[in-house]
Amino acid sequence: MSEHPYVIGPDMREAYFALIGRNDTSAYGFTEDVEACVNAWCLAMRSGGGDGLPKDVGKDLVDTVRVAAELRSLLYRLPQDIKLLIDLQLLSEGSYRRLNTDMGALVDPLEDLVAAISEVRQRAEREAHLDATQLQDKLYAAIGSAYRNRLNRKPTADEHGHFMQTLHGVLALVARSLPEAASLAVGLSAQRLAPLLDRGRATA
Repeated sequence: MSEHPYVIGPDMREAYFALIGRNDTSAYGFTEDVEACVNAWCLAMRSGGGDGLPKDVGKDLVDTVRVAAELRSLLYRLPQDIKLLIDLQLLSEGSYRRLNTDMGALVDPLEDLVAAISEVRQRAEREAHLDATQLQDKLYAAIGSAYRNRLNRKPTADEHGHFMQTLHGVLALVARSLPEAASLAVGLSAQRLAPLLDRGRATA
């Protein structure tokens, strides 16, 4: 099964442009963000738990952590090896100092990388266990963020406002391509949307 089930082709992109009333680079960026948001929603809906990551991505992250740990272990042992090389007069003191500096510059980024990957995996696993309503809410909020950041407009929960009309239009366009998205707009209301947008503004 494709990990990118939703693709906005040229014809569909024109429909998005008509919906938001513009076709500039910001509008194009908005459609790209919508595509990414919908694919993230699809992945979460189809994962049914687990680690919440695409199979290949999860494997790459695990491999990266393993290799980083092995490299850190080697770097920690290397000073003793280098000292032996100096004792055998195979390495100068100047080269030793440079190597020490280089090793120090490598260790911290490796630790930061491992910490960042751990955070990503933990968050993905938590979100993999959200229910359908919670995932819908995340999609609404993500589209609201794309609307704010790409179109430079404030999304509001006004039933007759531009964002609400845009959101309903986006969900209808998504449903054309994805049968499982047919019910995405069910339950969408100003009362449900307002706190989601408020949280989005607080973290923007």
